[in-house]
Amino acid sequence: MKIYKITEASEYLGVSINTLKTLANNGKIKSFKTTGEHRRFRQYDLDAYMGVEKEKQERLTVKKQVAWTQSEIDILVEKGSELFLHELADLIPRHSPIAIGAKKNRLGITSSNGLVSKRASINRNKRDDSATCIIDNSLTLNDFNNAVRQCLIGSILGDGCVTKPTKRNYNNYHFSETHHEKQIEYCKWKADFLKDLYPRVYSSTEKCQVVTPSHPIFTEIRNAIYENDNKHRLPLDLFGELDEFGLLIWYLDDGGKYGRSQSITSKLFNTDDLKALVIHVNENLGIGLYVKDYAHNGGIMSKIVISAKDRDFLFPIWNKLFDKYKIPENMRYKVC
Repeated sequence: MKIYKITEASEYLGVSINTLKTLANNGKIKSFKTTGEHRRFRQYDLDAYMGVEKEKQERLTVKKQVAWTQSEIDILVEKGSELFLHELADLIPRHSPIAIGAKKNRLGITSSNGLVSKRASINRNKRDDSATCIIDNSLTLNDFNNAVRQCLIGSILGDGCVTKPTKRNYNNYHFSETHHEKQIEYCKWKADFLKDLYPRVYSSTEKCQVVTPSHPIFTEIRNAIYENDNKHRLPLDLFGELDEFGLLIWYLDDGGKYGRSQSITSKLFNTDDLKALVIHVNENLGIGLYVKDYAHNGGIMSKIVISAKDRDFLFPIWNKLFDKYKIPENMRYKVC
C-alpha cells in the first residue's frame, strides 16, 4: 500500500495543498502524522475520496456550468423575489437551487417581505420545542435579503465570531457576539434584524450577548475563514459584497474616533487579505480607505483608516441608514 506525502497527495488528487489540508482537517479525507508531525495519506483513503467525489460530480454534471437563456432570466426576474429556490428550480429545471440563488444574487434580486415572513413561519413550525436549532438546514446566505447578509457579514468582520457550541456535540457552528451591557439595545436590535436565524440575547450586569443556533451556514463561513492552518482569512467571495451598510455594522462594532481620524480596528486577519478586501471595497464604493499597522501590547496590529474626506462621504449615508433600519440612537454618536 503506497503512502503519499502531502505534496504527492495534492498532485494525485489534483487539488491545492491548502484544499487538501482543509479536507483532512474536516475529516473528509483520512490522514495520519508521522513522529515528526508530517502529514501522510494512504492511497486507498485518497481513492475512497475520489470515488465519493466522482459520484457527486456525476450527479452535478447536468446542473453545472449551464448557460442561462434569456427566457430563464426573465422567469427569475419575474418570480425570483416571490418564490423559494426549490420552487424556482421547478420553473427553471436546467439549474440547481444553488445556481439559481447565485444568479439571483448577481442580478440583485432580493426576497420580498412576504417571502421572508413565509420562510420564518415555516421555520418556526419546523423548529423543535427546545428551540436549539434551525431544522431547515438547506438555507444558504443567498436565501436572505441583502440587508440581512450585510448585517451578518459586517458583524463577523466586527465583534462577531463563529464557533462550535460547547454544551453539546453539534455538527455545525453557530454565530455569537458579545458587547458591554450598556449596548444591550444594540444587541437586541441586531438579534431582531437577524431574526430569521433565531438568535437569542443573553444579558448580565457586565455584558450582553447575541447567540444563534448552529447551522451549516456558519460551518461554511468558519471553513472559509480558517481555510489555511487556522489563520483568519478574508475570502472575497464571502466578504467582497460588503456595501455601505455592511461597512457601517463593522464600524459600529470595531470602529471609532482615534485622534483626528476615524478607524476600524481589525482582528487577527491575514494582512494581505485585509488589504485586498479594502482595495475591493474602495473600488465598489468609490472611497479611499487604507490599512495602517500600529504597535499594540508588544506586537503589531492593523487598522483601517477612514480619512476626513471619506468620513464626510460616509457619515451622511450612515446616518440615513440609522434612520432606515432604526439602529438604536445610543450608537449614533459614532457617526456624528
